[in-house]
Amino acid sequence: MTEKLATRVKSIIYMHPVAKGRPRLGQYGTYTPVDTVRAENYIKYTLAQEFREPPFGKDDALKLTVTFYRQRPASTPKRVTQPITRPDIDNYLKLMFTLQP
Repeated sequence: MTEKLATRVKSIIYMHPVAKGRPRLGQYGTYTPVDTVRAENYIKYTLAQEFREPPFGKDDALKLTVTFYRQRPASTPKRVTQPITRPDIDNYLKLMFTLQP
């Protein structure tokens, strides 16, 4: 049995975190909020510039570590160390996992 060595890939995307917006119903049908579309397009563009070809195979197992940095709102007391408002972390991650090539 041959063990495949793990390939470590690191990418940093400099942008303000954006949560995945829910599809909205408008006069002409459903649409995705503009902020969500812009964030998805920016992430796709950044990754396409960094990786011309995928750095891993289609059947390879992946481990993903994601860190989001947000600024504390000026109205939040100094004693509060973590954001207690929306959006939740899962909404940030949904934006990353729903990207289509």
